[in-house]
Amino acid sequence: MLVKKYLIFCTVLLVSSLPVFADQTLKISDKDRAWVTKLSIFRPEVMPREKKFGFCWVNSNVVSRSDVWRCMVGNNIFDPCFTTEYPDKVICEADPSKNTQGFLLHLTKPLPKSLKLQPAATNAWMVELEDGDVCRPYTGTMPIIHDKKGIMTVKYGCKNGANGEANGLLDGSVVLGKVWRAKKITYVSFGNEIKIVKIQSVKIKNVWR
Repeated sequence: MLVKKYLIFCTVLLVSSLPVFADQTLKISDKDRAWVTKLSIFRPEVMPREKKFGFCWVNSNVVSRSDVWRCMVGNNIFDPCFTTEYPDKVICEADPSKNTQGFLLHLTKPLPKSLKLQPAATNAWMVELEDGDVCRPYTGTMPIIHDKKGIMTVKYGCKNGANGEANGLLDGSVVLGKVWRAKKITYVSFGNEIKIVKIQSVKIKNVWR
């Protein structure tokens, strides 16, 4: 009888303590979740109504995936273009940061043989910073800045600021973690001369691959 009463007491004590621990866990989880960088592999879910005709000749320069392409429509290059369920159609100019569908590219040539890509852990197509600014990789020549500390390459272009200021993320500056970070550079061009306004560490809220 004494053992039975002891077991009942322990059970009541355990149950009564559970809400306290559950509440503490929930608070910590909510706090952490607000600062966790969200990683997404983008695949268009809607077939756009707008259509164009062209071809793709190589995998994307900006998205390190075997199902994403660099394509041509007339004299214009579109990168990235995403594979669909149809072998003769890809989707170009879709943008998850703007929730735009892009257009459907009807291929005039079969897709080329895809490369087996091994992207780096820090590789990203687009990133959204803590302040909501979206930065995209340069598809052509990247800006190169010569400074006393060395040569810096700007891999991602972000929204331009006032007074002719340009913003971007430095190549090789992305640091992984629960919250991704990168170095954002603000600079001004005077002909062939570039003046650095500031370099700061920024948090990355969203990463699309």
